[in-house]
Amino acid sequence: MGAEELAVLKYALAREREGVKFYRERSKEIHIPEVKELFLELAEMEMDHVSFISKMIEDQSRGDEITFANIEEKNIFYSRESLELRGISVDSLAGDLSALRIAYLIEKD
Repeated sequence: MGAEELAVLKYALAREREGVKFYRERSKEIHIPEVKELFLELAEMEMDHVSFISKMIEDQSRGDEITFANIEEKNIFYSRESLELRGISVDSLAGDLSALRIAYLIEKD
């Protein structure tokens, strides 16, 4: 792996760390318990990404081959029923949806 690839991994690692920080900070501001839980799970997922990329960088520094084997796929979006919005104020929903939109854009990026 060359310097360019290593730079890409380091960049990706920095973005994942930013994601962890974002999700943890925003989870403190969320009013809807299910959305709060989702943000905490997204932070955990980002930590998994941090560990994965860190291991890739470590492997590369030892001269080991980098593989994508054993990638565990997680589905953090539970049943629709658990995310139904019952008795939730529009004001609290608006702020939470804004944070969810940012989270979605981060993950899409």
